[in-house]
Amino acid sequence: QAERTAARLAALGEDVAADRREAAQTAATGLAAQHTGAAASAGAVAAQLRVSDAQGSAATASARAASETVHALQAGYDRALRNVEECVVRSPIAGRVETLPWHAGELVGPGVPLARVIDLTDLTVTFYLPNAEIGAVSPGAPVDVVADAFPDETFTATIETIALRAEFTPRNIQTRTDRDRLVFPVQVRLNNPDERLRPGMPVDVRLADEGR
Repeated sequence: QAERTAARLAALGEDVAADRREAAQTAATGLAAQHTGAAASAGAVAAQLRVSDAQGSAATASARAASETVHALQAGYDRALRNVEECVVRSPIAGRVETLPWHAGELVGPGVPLARVIDLTDLTVTFYLPNAEIGAVSPGAPVDVVADAFPDETFTATIETIALRAEFTPRNIQTRTDRDRLVFPVQVRLNNPDERLRPGMPVDVRLADEGR
């Protein structure tokens, strides 16, 4: 608009004062210079924006790479923990180690027991009941147990299982005497919180209800 105004005043010739024409031309020239400067400034800002975008993209890529590195390190750490965990052998029960046949550094094959652990607080007693008396017991019935090491003390136990098949069966069962020789294993569960009774101790089992 300033340029058009200056051109119109110049076309009027002597009818317009020279100073007025010069002022209009100067204003037009100044505005053109401002326009050029503004365009240059806009170009510089656009260049800065492109640089900032490039830097942002580089920072995003760097952050993504760092995140992937962290995930890879975490996976390696978890894998190392699993490897360490697989090297630790734990007993399924709390108890005392009775036998430990291996030493550190020895190679143990698959399926080979590493140790024998016994829970002395929860013992089982097995006794044999003749065929004629098998009807006198049932699972859950109480029994009294007397150990040779503690003859003056009676331990209370509970019948847990009764075998479905007899043992010590004669080859030919033909007479009543042969049938009486059939015995059934009966397993008794015995609490031993003070751990005084030990595996292998001989004991007598008395049927609480029968007195024998």
